[in-house]
Amino acid sequence: MKFKSFLDIKNYHKNILSESIVPRHTEFGTDFKNGEWRELDSGLYITFFESNNNMFGVLYNKNGMLSFVTNYQKPDININDIKSFNDLILRYGFSRKPVSNVLMVFNQVFYVMLKTIDHFKPIEIWFQASDDVLELTYNRLVANKSFLKSLHDHGLEYTGFTVTTGKYTFIRK
Repeated sequence: MKFKSFLDIKNYHKNILSESIVPRHTEFGTDFKNGEWRELDSGLYITFFESNNNMFGVLYNKNGMLSFVTNYQKPDININDIKSFNDLILRYGFSRKPVSNVLMVFNQVFYVMLKTIDHFKPIEIWFQASDDVLELTYNRLVANKSFLKSLHDHGLEYTGFTVTTGKYTFIRK
C-alpha cells in the first residue's frame, strides 16, 4: 500500500489498530522454532520468527527495552555469526520499515513479546517509537483495551508515556 501523505498513514494506522489486537501463536526461536533467545551483547537478547518469507527479530534488553526489527528477504542466517546488535543490522539489513499484513505481523510480534516477558519476567518494560508512524501506532496501542488486557494478564500495567525520553512504560503489578 502506498501512502500519499502523513495524514493517509495516520488514518490507516488509526483504523487498523482499532481492530482487536490479539497475540497470534507463532513459532519462534534462534532457529525460528525452538522457543529460545540468544544473547547478542551484554543483556541484549534476540529471537526470530518468519512470516510470509520475511524474517523478524524481537529484541529484549535487561533494562526492560522491547523492540523488533524486520528483514524483507529472509537471508540464510547463521545465528552463531551474530555477536552483537551491530552485526545483526549490518550483516542482515534489518529495519523497521512497514510490512504488508500489518495487523497479522503485529499480532505475531506481540505473541513473541509476551513469551519474552514470561521468560525474562522483567519488573518493567518499555518501548520507544523510532519514527512518527511508529509513534502513532504506539499511541493507539496503549489505548487499545485488548492490548492492555493481554499485558495485564502477563502481570504488567501501563504507567504512561514520558515525553522527555519518548518511552511507553509498563511495570509489574
